Amino acid sequence: IGRTDTVVRGESAARFTAVDRSTGTVTGSVDVVRDYHVRHFLPYGSGVAAYTLPDGGTTSRPDGGTVYRYALQPLDMATGALLPAVATDLRDADAMGDGRIAVAVGDVPSGRLAVVDGTGTVQPVAHLPRVGHQSLDVGLSGGTVVTSLQGEVGLWSSLSSHVTVEVLA
Repeated sequence: IGRTDTVVRGESAARFTAVDRSTGTVTGSVDVVRDYHVRHFLPYGSGVAAYTLPDGGTTSRPDGGTVYRYALQPLDMATGALLPAVATDLRDADAMGDGRIAVAVGDVPSGRLAVVDGTGTVQPVAHLPRVGHQSLDVGLSGGTVVTSLQGEVGLWSSLSSHVTVEVLA
């Protein structure tokens, strides 16, 4: 599936075009009008999902900061409509290259990693270690979890190599 930017009825949109890899034949396309909820798109299963910030997806922290709770919503590849979320309370999401999406979920105090397969099943992988600071971003490098943290002394990155992420390897 390829993406190009376009305009539909005067609004910014993304056009997704599916191509049969063996024949090079276009098998379909759909235009998705962007609104303020959509942050970006990710390959998902045999289609596409939108990483969105739903209405009410922010809460204030006691220190004056903001917590953002994103959702992963598949697209209806026939109409371009957003379907109900398959994962919510997300802090980060990244395509794994095989139709699955790795997500950092904020539903437990320290956060956890999970994988959303192309059918909407969310498979928990590991809880992140409790380090006493807010995790801002989570990444994966060869089975090692890397997280950026915010604390009293500013921002830094930390390896959390004791977290096993066999599902992602």
